[in-house]
Amino acid sequence: MSAIKKVALAGATGMLGQPILHHLLAQGFTVTILTRDSSKTANTLSQQPNAAAYSIAQVDYSSSESLEAAIKGHDAVVSALARPAQKDEERLIDASIAAGVPRFIPSAFGGDMTVPWVREQPFWADKLQQEAYLLSKVEASGGELSFTMLTNGPIFDFVMQAKLFLNLPERKITLWDGGDKRLSVTTKDTIGRAVAEALKLPAETRNKNLFIEGAVVCQRQLLELAHELTPDEDWTVTEMQSLPLFKAAQEKWSQGVRGPAVGPGFLLRGLFTEGFGGAFDRTDNDLLHIDRMSEKEVKDFLFAYL
Repeated sequence: MSAIKKVALAGATGMLGQPILHHLLAQGFTVTILTRDSSKTANTLSQQPNAAAYSIAQVDYSSSESLEAAIKGHDAVVSALARPAQKDEERLIDASIAAGVPRFIPSAFGGDMTVPWVREQPFWADKLQQEAYLLSKVEASGGELSFTMLTNGPIFDFVMQAKLFLNLPERKITLWDGGDKRLSVTTKDTIGRAVAEALKLPAETRNKNLFIEGAVVCQRQLLELAHELTPDEDWTVTEMQSLPLFKAAQEKWSQGVRGPAVGPGFLLRGLFTEGFGGAFDRTDNDLLHIDRMSEKEVKDFLFAYL
């Protein structure tokens, strides 16, 4: 495959879309931003440097024809669409094939979906359907379309903002299942850089699920660093088990309940229980020139959430 130079980006104003856009531009890619509302997108990205290197195309995500017209002539499509936009991404995949775009990066960022326990849980069924749709289309294309997936573990920025690992502003932490499980985590900025680096290596990243990690942490380690950041302050430490919450979530799911009422039960069980994933056995950090955070860098990262 020849070098990738022109990239279409969906979801550019979102949590991951903005750092992906930043790094694509920093690496010299020409970017077309796909959006439903061009004026709103332009306003959101008004402070983005290198604005001359991207254009904005207003599209109708319900129309494969609209998407095809916008991405024709591009070398790759990157989707940073939010999880509920599964059908939009499917149409974007179809449009990529119709437009002759050779590389597609799906919005599959997050935890390791190869873990058997994760694949058994109904909470992640939509992500598995999304993955299956892409793989079936790649196979049916006879090699015309290829993919690159990125698995990055919990997004460090998000879990800190959500106070899922610890609550720095209120000096509180709930240690789940002992708090010792090691987890591969990655910042959204590192994910953005990894996307750009992967596109610079089209042959090496063709039809690959790339694993990246910015750091490996556990709750007790983060609590120790938090104590160092707040040496004269008391912390409220609570210990809880995720199993009762998980069982309650399963019961609610069987009754048709969806959304925030069930999500934490599945997520906490998957994150903090040994045997359900965690720190990656292997990574592609070296291939993508991704450095891991030192303990000092993790500590500095936490400082921003005090």
